[in-house]
Amino acid sequence: MVKVELLKELDNGIRFYSMENESLKIVVVNMGCRIMEIHTPDASGNKSDVILGLKNIEDYADDPAYFGAIIGRVANRIGDARFTLNGKTYELYANNGKNHLHGGKEGFDKKIFDVTPLENGLRFHYFSKDGEEGYPGNLNLYVTYTLNENAFSIHYEADTDADTVVNFTNHLYFNLSNTLDKVNDHYLQINSDYIGCVDDTCLATGELLPVKDTPFDFNKRKRIGQDLEADHIQLKNAFGYDHSFVLNGTENQLTLEEPVSGRRLIISTTAPVVQVYTGNFLKDGCIGKAGRVYENREGVALETQLMPNAINTEENPSTILRKGDKFESNTKYVFEIM
Repeated sequence: MVKVELLKELDNGIRFYSMENESLKIVVVNMGCRIMEIHTPDASGNKSDVILGLKNIEDYADDPAYFGAIIGRVANRIGDARFTLNGKTYELYANNGKNHLHGGKEGFDKKIFDVTPLENGLRFHYFSKDGEEGYPGNLNLYVTYTLNENAFSIHYEADTDADTVVNFTNHLYFNLSNTLDKVNDHYLQINSDYIGCVDDTCLATGELLPVKDTPFDFNKRKRIGQDLEADHIQLKNAFGYDHSFVLNGTENQLTLEEPVSGRRLIISTTAPVVQVYTGNFLKDGCIGKAGRVYENREGVALETQLMPNAINTEENPSTILRKGDKFESNTKYVFEIM
């Protein structure tokens, strides 16, 4: 049984909800569909929060790390803040050097979504008008959060009245420890044979690199920190891991473990890639829930999505959503004890 509860509503339409069953408690807010807390037990049965976030809701208005938020219209970077679709070039807001990042100046992470409570979760809706942040087409995005025993799922649906570009994700940062030590000693396994390369601005170039015999091979479980400082141009370009892993299979493609707490997270997704980001820039002033400034590597983001910058690098871009078509994607997070 899932208990869905409205915790608080502010005058500006911001609403806080909790979803709770015997295994999990999740606190969300409809500003950006942000997941603010995920409480799950450790090996001793003690529950604690396993994601990073900010102390106050006001802090999220200027959140450089996108903690727990839905990202749109397009996650990650679009090169030179422009793309061409159907012969027309669209200019976007350059908010990451010369590139467009995570939806622009005011992406979906800052939008107020409508909310519909469900028996086992919450369904969110946002209507993005034609021209918003430079993107064509009126877009409807529906995001559904559900709980089922020890599993939390995110389902994305979108439609448009004109051809457009989309790439949705959730920017959760996980830290499964009880002490919020850096994630270097978390163990990660990824069913992937290739990563997408990035240039020195962290922009996806469209080139794929085989992971075999590189620091990017996580096909066998290993510590995140094992090869994090290795002498590899891709690690230097991104100041750590900030790369898309092309996923094999359709279930249990990722496993994250923290041996001291005994927690294990297993991720299954219909998305073709996961962006693994080791919090390489967290130290730039993010004051966390505990009231202290986060340091680099204190969380790892595992962002299931389409290939970044696909509109500029793929012959038939996977990120194009055509008029009359529907975009759908699902990601499931299962929390277990090792």
